[in-house]
Amino acid sequence: MQNHYRLYRRSNGMFYAQDSKSGSRESLGTKKQKEAEKLLQAKNDAYEQPALSRELAKAYLCLQDPKFCERTWGDVACVIDNTYTGSTKERFQKFLRSVPAKTLLALQPGQFASQDRFRSGRTPCQATQAHTHRLAANIHKLASRRRWPTKSASR
Repeated sequence: MQNHYRLYRRSNGMFYAQDSKSGSRESLGTKKQKEAEKLLQAKNDAYEQPALSRELAKAYLCLQDPKFCERTWGDVACVIDNTYTGSTKERFQKFLRSVPAKTLLALQPGQFASQDRFRSGRTPCQATQAHTHRLAANIHKLASRRRWPTKSASR
């Protein structure tokens, strides 16, 4: 089976991965060949077996931060809610009270994927999706600051 990504090195010594179908290129951010080969293998594995890659990512995250597997979107929302003030806070709290958001807030970040449906059988509205993406974008920043609430403080 042919790999989806190919490895090549530019004249500056940096390694790149090239998509064999679209031709797009992405820097691997290294000049070391062994590191580049490992990164390329990971990209090819992720393309061939996305479900396995997702589980591996969760395992790595749980090893780095054991509480990762216990957190829900409600924990993320609680931390983000504390950063808002005024009318922005009011709008965000109104969003958190909505039916689609309540369903989302019970899920763990690792459980949510674009193909998932909410338990009600409906797909999320566009506003809920936008808020979800904003919440997801802030996860890394929040985790690096270690500002997560305790389990008792979650919604």
